Amino acid sequence: MFNVESLERAELGESLLTWIQTFNVEAPCQTVEDLTNGVVMAQVLQKIDPTYFDENWLNRIKREVGDNWRLKVSNLKKILKGILDYNHEVRTYIYNISLSLSITCLLYT
Repeated sequence: MFNVESLERAELGESLLTWIQTFNVEAPCQTVEDLTNGVVMAQVLQKIDPTYFDENWLNRIKREVGDNWRLKVSNLKKILKGILDYNHEVRTYIYNISLSLSITCLLYT
């Protein structure tokens, strides 16, 4: 039985795959299954911001995980943490710049 929720999930997976393929990463990226070990996503993050997601960060992602779900989950947790940390740091940086500009504008008006 095929329901709307599983259709939406499949469409989201395919959309994510299509977007990720635009980055031309080194790891195989032909199916949604290729995304389950986290290697492709880690390489995409490095292309998005190679300074933040540097080689040291990328090397913490295990490449040869096979069907070991524990290693896959570990990789995906590292990716989630990296995204959350990155988002927090970028938002803090933007907030500080915005605050600084606001104060400067107030001082010179």
